[in-house]
Amino acid sequence: MILEKISHKKALQTIMDDRKSLVNQILRNLEKGSLWPPGSDTARFSSSPYNPVSDNFYTSSNRIRLMLAAMERGYQDPRWCTLHQAEASGWSPKPGTKGLLLEKWDFTEIRNVHDAQGRWERTITKLDKPKPNFFYVYNAEQLYGVPPLEPKETSLNLQSTMGTLLSSSECPIKREICAKGSYSFELDEIKVPDSFDLKTKSLEVFLSVLSHEMALSTGHPSRLNRPLADKAGTPDYALEELRAELGAAFFKGNLNLPLIPEAPQSHMDYSSSWIKALQNDPSEFFRACRDAEKISDRLYQNYSKTLEAETMLNKAAEDKYRADMEKFGYKQIETTDPDGDILFQNQITKKISSFSHWGEVAWEIERLQIAADLTANNFHPTDDLVDGIHHLWFEAGKELTLREIADMAKDMAKASPEGTLAEELIRSIQAECCQQEMAMQAMNEIALEAM
Repeated sequence: MILEKISHKKALQTIMDDRKSLVNQILRNLEKGSLWPPGSDTARFSSSPYNPVSDNFYTSSNRIRLMLAAMERGYQDPRWCTLHQAEASGWSPKPGTKGLLLEKWDFTEIRNVHDAQGRWERTITKLDKPKPNFFYVYNAEQLYGVPPLEPKETSLNLQSTMGTLLSSSECPIKREICAKGSYSFELDEIKVPDSFDLKTKSLEVFLSVLSHEMALSTGHPSRLNRPLADKAGTPDYALEELRAELGAAFFKGNLNLPLIPEAPQSHMDYSSSWIKALQNDPSEFFRACRDAEKISDRLYQNYSKTLEAETMLNKAAEDKYRADMEKFGYKQIETTDPDGDILFQNQITKKISSFSHWGEVAWEIERLQIAADLTANNFHPTDDLVDGIHHLWFEAGKELTLREIADMAKDMAKASPEGTLAEELIRSIQAECCQQEMAMQAMNEIALEAM
């Protein structure tokens, strides 16, 4: 990274001028009701811009600078690097390209000092005051030769993401029928609308609300202990909401979730207070950005730990389910289903059953176990309930009387109060044998037995 070779005084002035320009841009946005450029489709832009050479993410106010620039200029590529890094990678700037200024603060410096033997050695020295500096970066869309952006691995299963996020909270979360989310500092408790009660019925909106309230909860003394966290209802509390709004935006970027900051609009109810605070002290925005990164880091660490624990539990459950399914004659088909379903094939009937998640596999095992217990004297327990009966009746040449059919249907009706299994059995007989009269007699027999 090539930094500007200028005096620290000039560097500080350049940074302060740029900060003033950035805050003025934020103020203009807030006056129109949003932190972000008016009219921007925020969901299309990444809130996690990164350097493709170092693979590091830009943070704090630099992250905000890059997010705003991408929205204003329409860049959908989140990669930014210095001109030196670009040229070293074989990339070149397009005509008329201008870089974006980012700031850098050095808290240490390398110095040459004499050791005990009088020899020169290089040491890293901590500075009493950080030294300011700045550099310019360019978006990948401003450069020739940059390889296409590879899609990052991300779970677009928002239901799964929601479950992990709820489990990762450090305080209780209650989902209720309510107009908007809230965090109670006194109770250390979050309340959020049930996802299906939101007017838009959008899970992305629910995740946005949840992330914001979880960001607020990190201010508790047992966590990041922010001084304004318990000042709800006071003018200063608006600054705590600003930290939560930015922290939630950063966190969602880390999860590759769409940025939906204005849904619901209640998050922007503090905009007039933000405007006043930033006009009085523009540096407050940069303190908020610094705290927002701490919020995002904590939420992401908790989410990652929870996801890792869930993955381990799911792996153990998968192994158990596979073993249980094999007991019932099923073996998982080692193939990737386009819909992401888990496929099992019955080794006797060749029936293929698909499940969208392992919870459905567990339910199937329970159903098969019930079937095996109820009909152990009638058919082999390794067959599926209906297909197994079909196999023994028609393929193995076993003939059952109407009495036996009624008895088995009755047992299945006990296992399934809705009677769906019994009805499925009759439909199977009717379809395979085309014996309408036999099917009708069986149905009548079942009805009589139920009386």
